[in-house]
Amino acid sequence: MLSIFRYSLLIIAILCSFSCKKENSFKNEDQFLEEVEKLSESALETPGVGLDFIEIKWKPVVSSHFNSVTYTLYLDDKKVVEGLSVTKYSFIRLVSGKEYKIKVLAITPNGNEQSLESVVSTLPMPNGQNAIHYQEYAIYDYASFTGSTALVKLKDGGHIVNRLLLFSGGAHAKLCTFRVDKYGQMLWYRLSAPEGKRILGGGEAFIALTSNEQEAVIFVRDFAFKLSVNTGEPLLYKDFNTSDTNLVTALHQISEKEVVIGAGGGLMSVDLVNLQVLWSRDMQLRQAWVRAIASNKGKLFFLRDTPPDPSSNSSSVYLYESNLKGEITSEVNLNIFVVKLSLLIDDNDNIYVFSSLVDFQNNIVCLKLDPTKKVLKNIKISDGLSAVSAFFGNSGEIIAYGRRDGAGLNVWSGIYVFDKDLNVIRKRIYNEKQTNSLQAVSLNTDGSYNLFLHLASTSNFTFIKTDLNGNMF
Repeated sequence: MLSIFRYSLLIIAILCSFSCKKENSFKNEDQFLEEVEKLSESALETPGVGLDFIEIKWKPVVSSHFNSVTYTLYLDDKKVVEGLSVTKYSFIRLVSGKEYKIKVLAITPNGNEQSLESVVSTLPMPNGQNAIHYQEYAIYDYASFTGSTALVKLKDGGHIVNRLLLFSGGAHAKLCTFRVDKYGQMLWYRLSAPEGKRILGGGEAFIALTSNEQEAVIFVRDFAFKLSVNTGEPLLYKDFNTSDTNLVTALHQISEKEVVIGAGGGLMSVDLVNLQVLWSRDMQLRQAWVRAIASNKGKLFFLRDTPPDPSSNSSSVYLYESNLKGEITSEVNLNIFVVKLSLLIDDNDNIYVFSSLVDFQNNIVCLKLDPTKKVLKNIKISDGLSAVSAFFGNSGEIIAYGRRDGAGLNVWSGIYVFDKDLNVIRKRIYNEKQTNSLQAVSLNTDGSYNLFLHLASTSNFTFIKTDLNGNMF
């Protein structure tokens, strides 16, 4: 009897054990564990590389959940394009011989990402650093560049250029702003013709760069406009509503956010961010123009001519010193009669003036003044050139360039290099093979020049990067 009872208890215990295991197994079956989405491996390849382009491709990235995958592309950490579904892309208009960081970001709708990265260099120019590079600019067959040339050099060795584009017939013109790389290749151009604004018939253009060289501001006559340095996209326009006797005649950038411009015979400060006028100084002199501006150690210096003398029809040039608000503290008559002016201040507060004399010989006059405005040196160069501009070189030397605008073969150009005592270290006269009219010059770190000029043989506006000896041919 006891044995039967024990067997019954054992059977009941076994049945209860099975019942508990079944309940646990059912509970486990009710738990759903979602698998984490995984993206397949891939890598960047570069099937094509040229002087100014890089072509990339990659194996498609696949989602383990079969979700769609799109791609966002970056070049040197700047987003270039997003939402791509293809797996091949070409970066164009790049700088020759430059290293670029490329990143492709694969993204699913759930926000999962996978980054593919590579560093690739464009091909260098085949002839090396000492090569001469030549580039002509002809945007339309029925239009040509004319007028003054505004130029600013970028940190990458390229330039922002502004000129006037004159169309056939001579009655229609537009402002043309364009960017070139360090070899003169045009990256983009932008044509502008503000409604109601006269851009023919005189008036120089000037260019300033905002911080990090992301934006360029072009000042012309009585208005200004801002463009993206990367794309040329218009960003902002400002009409200063000044009269024809109060046009922009000079510009000097005193910070990343502020420029001081010569507005006729007075001065005006402009905020480069919003193009608003910060202050202005009207000096109540008509037919007088601010021709050049410089700054040093919290002071402004500027050159202004006086109203013409009726007896001689010539104007004398005055040098002014002021604080950074344009409030004049001193002035001195330089007793020169000139048509073009350039003003430099060195670290020792010495002042340099380069100009063209009002005479039939187009002689260049060079002045050096000490901080008290005493003239230390006054020289004249009789090479028949008119001074266009001057700037400090890589080692503190002074580089001045000029041109002779005549008829036929009477057109040539030249570059002079001075020490700080205005001794001519070397000069280069460009009158061989082709006559030319030099419009603007900049200097490279290796000592070669970037020349922007008109060649008589083509009549086109032309870029030439010289060799280390300044040769253009």
